[in-house]
Amino acid sequence: MPYPDNHPIARWLGTHARRLPPSLNHWLCRFIRKKFHWALSPELFCICTKEWSRQLQVNLLQPVSFNDKLNFLMLYYRNPLLVKLADKYAVRDYVAQTIGENYLPGLLGVWERPEDIRLDTLPDRFVLKTNHACRTNILCPDKRSLNWPAARRKLSKWLKMDYSRVCEEWQYHDIPRKIIAEEFLDDPGHEVPRDFKFLCLGGKVHSIMVYSDRGTNTHMNVYAPDWELRPGVYTNYPNAPEQLDPRPSNLEEMLRCAEKLAAPFPQVRVDFYNLGDRRIVFGELTFSYGSGRAPITPRSFDLELGAQIDLDAPNCREFLAVCNR
Repeated sequence: MPYPDNHPIARWLGTHARRLPPSLNHWLCRFIRKKFHWALSPELFCICTKEWSRQLQVNLLQPVSFNDKLNFLMLYYRNPLLVKLADKYAVRDYVAQTIGENYLPGLLGVWERPEDIRLDTLPDRFVLKTNHACRTNILCPDKRSLNWPAARRKLSKWLKMDYSRVCEEWQYHDIPRKIIAEEFLDDPGHEVPRDFKFLCLGGKVHSIMVYSDRGTNTHMNVYAPDWELRPGVYTNYPNAPEQLDPRPSNLEEMLRCAEKLAAPFPQVRVDFYNLGDRRIVFGELTFSYGSGRAPITPRSFDLELGAQIDLDAPNCREFLAVCNR
């Protein structure tokens, strides 16, 4: 039985945590995750760390908002297919079978150890990434300027990490660890390819999040499926200032592909790169958006998203580790 939203220990810790400076607050969250994970139930761990780090009010007994339901699914939804699809190498088979291999980025190599990578076999531009985690990418726009010893150390460190314990994302728990190399993507007119992130709820696209200037001055705009801008709506990043993204000429194709990939799941974010509106390239499937900690503004949008997730739907209840709703 999950701890309720008003569990006194969680509320006491959360109240006192808000009085701390943000930097100390985040440090305490990381310290608890690393040192005291074993001492807390998953539910109390979820409530404490998310209240501390982002001051979220997480209700697990009566989940209503998107973040409520996402955290509920992170704790109890155990569809074994998630493990395969969180694997950045294995997911390629699912994408090829569902929408076609032409949507995949070019694969340049797969290795189990950094020592096995031969740089002389790779092109001048490429991307290295581990298959079992997030934010473990090395972009190489010019092989001649790559600090290969430093890159190898990063890859070795990342391969040792159990990402499922970092933010309690179960789907990463049993992925055979690999390093993959993929083609370097170019988006004409943009230094970094734009991310088109399709938030699918109940198998249907609800919102499209367009990220621009990734890694430098990241901004985002949120659109409805018909490309109507949702002004003032954002999650982790602010809206792009005075910028309206033009409607992609291949929007309907991206919508169709996103919904095919999302069909089996109560919620998932499907990410594409749309290179010059001429080539759609699959990015990833994200089952724990923002690790369940993304501050969604305004609150009404958080509730709007939550209303579209049916925790009692057959494709959800079938894989719930608890069925006490």
